[in-house]
Amino acid sequence: MGHTNSPLTTGVRTVGADGKELSGIIQAAAGGNHSLLLRNLGGQLTLLVAGANANGQLGITNAFSDRFLPVSSGLPTNLLAIAAGARHSMALDADGKVYAWGDNLQGQVGVNTNRSVIRTPTRVTNALATLRIKAVAAGAEHSLALADDGTVYSWGRGNGGALGYTVLGAVRAPRQITNLSSIRQIAAGDKHSLFLNAGKVYACGDNSLGQLGLPSSVLSTNTPVEIPFPAGVTIRKLVAGLDRCLAIAEDGRVFGWGYNRYGELGLGFASTNAPYAVFQPQEVRALFGAKEVRSRGHGGVAGLLSLFRFLRGHGGKRDSYPPENRDGDNHGQPAGHRHLQCRRPGKPDSDGGEGDRFRPGDRVAAKLRRRSQKCSGDHGSPGVGLPDRLQRIDECPFRHRYLPDRGFGGG
Repeated sequence: MGHTNSPLTTGVRTVGADGKELSGIIQAAAGGNHSLLLRNLGGQLTLLVAGANANGQLGITNAFSDRFLPVSSGLPTNLLAIAAGARHSMALDADGKVYAWGDNLQGQVGVNTNRSVIRTPTRVTNALATLRIKAVAAGAEHSLALADDGTVYSWGRGNGGALGYTVLGAVRAPRQITNLSSIRQIAAGDKHSLFLNAGKVYACGDNSLGQLGLPSSVLSTNTPVEIPFPAGVTIRKLVAGLDRCLAIAEDGRVFGWGYNRYGELGLGFASTNAPYAVFQPQEVRALFGAKEVRSRGHGGVAGLLSLFRFLRGHGGKRDSYPPENRDGDNHGQPAGHRHLQCRRPGKPDSDGGEGDRFRPGDRVAAKLRRRSQKCSGDHGSPGVGLPDRLQRIDECPFRHRYLPDRGFGGG
């Protein structure tokens, strides 16, 4: 998204209205079919948008945009954070004010109107008018705001429980979730919400795919319920994807739960029986020591203490397999295997490759982040160069790490 030079893109590029590659990107958010970028050039903050705009989610007049364009009206110049739902967008400024726009069929924009589409960024007031908001989160059709005093407000689609209180139909203005207090972090998935308080995680909404980390007997809940973690675990950071969640504990352990049909949680297996879910948090052992986690849309990614770069197979920078591992029918890859070539960003190797080779004990994970990851496609195939299915993010103690084809399959 945001590039027009080719119908097939195997590398990561973002371009602006002038066709030049963008720089200064400090934050990104991905919606159902649109993207937001927060850019800082010399202290000047700008929101850039690309993608579909049928529901006004870009905040511009174009019907759509295949390159990133600035939002020129309705927003202040001191933006702090951005968030994207399925078809709506949110922004938070440094003064604690919230702005939203896009699809409002379920009231997810929060500007207390029955209009189904809000095409211009508009400040969200009502219950938030006198509050200083420090974080926002966007689900598919609901929105969350966390105030400085630890209170949480929600609005949007009422059915399913993601708002944290019992309501039928749309909630078109922010309403406090009264049984939550001293919350430090919020996150929103497709139809569920997460809240962090003193190392404990609370969840509400849909649990049909294990999104709430509760037993399968709990189909949904309108009231935030504490997620049971192993004894002694204190959570310090969490994220919600479309229908899966990741959390980092104070001791560096990472836990995942939710939809896992294609191994999205990185647990080393894919859930084989419907509803293909992991209903209670399980440790992602290969990610011990993580500082950041990210999960959005239909895939999950995570980042470790260091930021790493992956190049995959023959479509990477070069075909650099040891001679004894070459196989002519597999373009230098061992028969029945695919290859991840792991490198740190850094100075070029003496043999022309990018970055330093890993040493024994280094841990790796794919992290989609500007200047920290570059992916190339495998034999010219589409995508960003990572397997369709990466069931386990493993240690990379050697220069080459081979993973069986079975771990990558299709749907």
